[in-house]
Parts: sequence; structure tokens; C-alpha cells
Amino acid sequence: MVANSDMAVCFAAVRPDLMALCDQLEQQLSQADQQRRRLLEALLAEALVEPENTLVAAYA
Repeated sequence: MVANSDMAVCFAAVRPDLMALCDQLEQQLSQADQQRRRLLEALLAEALVEPENTLVAAYA
């Protein structure tokens, strides 16, 4: 069985690496969210713009 002091030493050694990974993940999630928002805005802009001559083509 591992003593509490040994566990504390192991945790102290691993913690900075875990925090760095958490920071990296947070940054990646933020970037993905920003990209998702830009894509949604572009999609909505494209969907809401009526192409020219749509009515003419429909009645031709």
C-alpha cells in the first residue's frame, strides 16, 4: 500500500502536467467555440440572402 506522503509527492509531480493539459484543453474548446460561431454566422448569412432573379426563375 502507498503511504499518504508518497501519494502527495506523486500528485505534486503530476499536477503541473495535468494543469497544463487542462489549460490546453480549455484553449482548444474556446477556439472550437469561436470557429463554430463563425461557421453558424456564415451559414445564416448565406441562408438568409435571397439570390438575384429567384422570382424570375420561379415564373419562367
